[in-house]
Amino acid sequence: MVKAKSAIPEGFRSLTPYLIVDSAKNFLEFIRNAFGASEKFLMRDKNGAIRHAEARIGDSIIEFAEAGPGWSAMPAGLHHYVKNSDEVYARALKAGGTSLYEPANRDYGDREAGVRDPAGNFWFIATHTAGKSYRPEILQELNTYFSVKDAGCFLDFLEKAFSADVIQKEVSSNCTIQHAKVRIGDTVVELSEGRTPWGPRAVALHYYLENCDTIFARGLANGCKELQPMGRSVLRRPIRIIARWLGKSLVYCKSSGRPDS
Repeated sequence: MVKAKSAIPEGFRSLTPYLIVDSAKNFLEFIRNAFGASEKFLMRDKNGAIRHAEARIGDSIIEFAEAGPGWSAMPAGLHHYVKNSDEVYARALKAGGTSLYEPANRDYGDREAGVRDPAGNFWFIATHTAGKSYRPEILQELNTYFSVKDAGCFLDFLEKAFSADVIQKEVSSNCTIQHAKVRIGDTVVELSEGRTPWGPRAVALHYYLENCDTIFARGLANGCKELQPMGRSVLRRPIRIIARWLGKSLVYCKSSGRPDS
C-alpha cells in the first residue's frame, strides 16, 4: 500500500476555490474562452451533468460542479491577475460576461476591471503596475475574494479555526474591514466587508492539509456546522465538509495522507 507523498496533490495549493454553479458546462466554456483555462479533470453523472471538474487558469487550479439538490449555486468573487487586464477584460465580455466596471488605474497599484460571468461569479481582472511583476508577490494569479457580513468576526474565525496569518488589514473609521489579506497554509485569500453591490457573496474552498480531523474539530469548536461526515470522496481521498454560516462560506477539508489508489 503506497502512501501519498504530500497532503496536497500535485499542482494544487492548500486552498482551491470550489465554485458551485448553474450550467457547469457553460461555465467551463466561459473560462476557456475568457481566461484560456485548460481542463484537468472532468466527471459527469449518468445524465451528463458535471459533478466535479478541475481546470487550470494560469498558475492556479479552480474546481467547480453543477448546482443541485442540497447544493445551491453560490456565485463567488475571484481576483485574477493577468499580464494585460484590458485584453482579458475584452475577451471575457466576448465570451459572454457582463461588465461591472471598465479597466482603470487604481490607487493601490493595479489596472483593474470587473466582469460578471454568465453563472453570476464576479471576476476582478487586474494587472499590477506598481511592481516588477504583473501580480503582487504575495498573491497567486487566481485569488479567492471573500465578501462577508461582519468581516471582522470572520477574520477572527479564520485565525482560530485555520491558524490564518493576517498579512494586511485595512480598517475604516467605523471599524469595518475594507480589505484584508490572509495566509492559510501556502495560499493567500482576500476579504472585505460585504457591501452592495459586491456582497455578501458566498465562497466555497477546498482545503488540503495533513490532518483534516483536527481542523474539522477546530472548525466546529469555532462556530462551524457539519454538512457531511467523514467519508471517501469520488477521488478516493478522505473528506470532511464543514461550513461557516457567517457569509455562508464553505470549507471542504481533505487529507491525502491515505492511498489514492
